[in-house]
Amino acid sequence: MKIVLYGLGYVGSVTAAMLAKAGHAVTGIDTNSLKVDLINKGESPVNEPCLAELIRDQVIQGRLTAIKRDENSCNSDVIFICVGTPSRRDGALDDSQVRRVVEEIVANRSKSDDPLTIFNRSTCLPDTHLWANRIFKENSDLNANYVVHPEFLREGSALSDFQSPPLL
Repeated sequence: MKIVLYGLGYVGSVTAAMLAKAGHAVTGIDTNSLKVDLINKGESPVNEPCLAELIRDQVIQGRLTAIKRDENSCNSDVIFICVGTPSRRDGALDDSQVRRVVEEIVANRSKSDDPLTIFNRSTCLPDTHLWANRIFKENSDLNANYVVHPEFLREGSALSDFQSPPLL
């Protein structure tokens, strides 16, 4: 399966590496050139036990690559959104990166009869998810399904947490 993943921070790097390990062709997208370069050299942009080795193995096997956001074609079966949602000074969640990615997907994805599934792993409030779902439904020619897939990764055990997520 061809997978595009936006955001190569902690959640995105772990998710990309684990999906590639499962045999998928994963392209990670990030605006940070350093993260893109590290992934393409087979190095981890974040500190997590065993992640660097996993990334290196997946890059060598040709299942994991990274590109800058402006190079993206959104040509995939599945898209993961794993971008940051930092707190603002007033404590509110800044979901601007999530909104930017949703708009980019709508702008760059060609009309298709093939279904597209978009998984959002970024931390968002319900209003953001309602907004994103509405945007994808309004653009029905994308044939997109929007899924909320929150991350439950603990630093230091993220790879095992990914393999054995808590039951919901």
